[in-house]
Amino acid sequence: MESISDEVKIFGKQNVDIDKALRWLRAKWNVKRLLCEGGGELNAAIVTAGLVDELHLTISPVIFGGRAAPTLADGPA
Repeated sequence: MESISDEVKIFGKQNVDIDKALRWLRAKWNVKRLLCEGGGELNAAIVTAGLVDELHLTISPVIFGGRAAPTLADGPA
């Protein structure tokens, strides 16, 4: 099976530089749409950067909660 990706890139030391990463994906792989299946911190970062055009939520029959439970958009307010 042939692999599509042949490169691993790091964009940032403490936090991901999302704009730079997406610009690289567009230039290198012609990525125009990207599904981000991250957690609350990634969601918060891409929303804050103004990069979200669509939001798809999966509702499941499980309740997960508590004060320390992750949310849809974790990170700074």
